[in-house]
Amino acid sequence: MWQSFIYLPEEQADAEGTKRAVEKEGRTCLLLPGDVTNASFCRQSVAETVKVFGKLDILVNNAAYQKSKIDLSSEEQFDKPFKTNVYGYFYMTKAALEHIGEGAVIVNSGSAACPMSSGQADRYQ
Repeated sequence: MWQSFIYLPEEQADAEGTKRAVEKEGRTCLLLPGDVTNASFCRQSVAETVKVFGKLDILVNNAAYQKSKIDLSSEEQFDKPFKTNVYGYFYMTKAALEHIGEGAVIVNSGSAACPMSSGQADRYQ
């Protein structure tokens, strides 16, 4: 069995630890550092996965960005959650659709903090 996963470059140490854990179970793991807010990177990461493993059976979109409060005077703080939590899922899914076949699965994972906000975090749905 094999898997690839995307992570932000600043999370390299955590990614290496995850890779070791996956490989300890006898599986192959491809690390893809980058940012899912970039459509070109999403296309490249899916293409690299297919190139290395020959196919794509399952895509799990699990990237997320959340802050306790969004500064509405900052367009970047307003935009970043949407680019990560919505656009990233769209870019990855769009890239994957070119490579998946019958029986393949796309899983979109979201945060329980969104619909069940405790008032500590702004909603972004």
